Amino acid sequence: MIRNLPGVDLLRGLANLLGWESLSVDGMTSFHDTNYVGQGEATAAALDKYDIVFSHVEAPDEASHQADWKTKVGNSTAVEGIQDMHYAIPNVAVDFTAPDTGTPVSYWRSVGYSQNTYFMESFLDEMAAAAGKDPVEFRRGLLAGTPRLLNVLNVVAEKSDWGKPLPAGRFRGVAVVNNIGSFNAVVAEVSVNQGKVKVHRAVCAVDCGQVINPAIVEAQIQSGIVYGLSTVTKLGITLDKGRVVQKNFNNYDPLRIDEMPLVEVHIIPSTANPGGIGEASTPTIIPAVVNAVYAATKKRVRMLPIKAADLV
Repeated sequence: MIRNLPGVDLLRGLANLLGWESLSVDGMTSFHDTNYVGQGEATAAALDKYDIVFSHVEAPDEASHQADWKTKVGNSTAVEGIQDMHYAIPNVAVDFTAPDTGTPVSYWRSVGYSQNTYFMESFLDEMAAAAGKDPVEFRRGLLAGTPRLLNVLNVVAEKSDWGKPLPAGRFRGVAVVNNIGSFNAVVAEVSVNQGKVKVHRAVCAVDCGQVINPAIVEAQIQSGIVYGLSTVTKLGITLDKGRVVQKNFNNYDPLRIDEMPLVEVHIIPSTANPGGIGEASTPTIIPAVVNAVYAATKKRVRMLPIKAADLV
């Protein structure tokens, strides 16, 4: 996907010629659905105002269900969550490579938004840090043109007490997304002790349009958060001689009740057309936790699930 961008190499060269500041990041994750690599680069005349973002995605064809990249670039699940981001960055380029990994993969809850929101929202936090900006304030400055997404960000910041002091050893992270027609923002509150991550609180504000049954919306948001948190902190798929090691829930163990944080859901009243809700919060809880881990440790998480050895 290219937005107002005459050429990646041309503008990268122009940025270098002008002496603009650049920020680069490589991230890799092994989700249940796909082996995925995301790379990003942002360039700015001034670090508080980014002008160009490049992004490269590598994932097997099955991750996009054999979507024809050449004719369906705007709809490809391989890049959703990046190519349709709502941040007001004037020049964005996204490209995609489908390597043959030899491992059959398929959709995971929230499809391409799962890994791509993790990458994009983590990258946004790195951009904010490079600019010396608060993560919420930085996003606010880029979301003026998307009032519903800006509103859920403002609501979750208020409800999570963003900017107010936390108990010693606790830190916050934030992430936003609009997937399946539902705008939501999540703030995660975490602590890290000897590399072990504990999530104490997750606050979500969601605008999914007209709500018929608020209890179902709340349950789905909670469920998506459980799903995402399990992946961040515990779940992973490993292969041994080409075969998946994890066969059942005895060695593929999601979060249990005693491991769950307090989850708060705030539904925004709306008369807009209803959006989907079953996959809304899974993409945002993952980078919200990862960004909180950075706030706690000053270490960026490049692979999921988080391993203690990467944080000590």
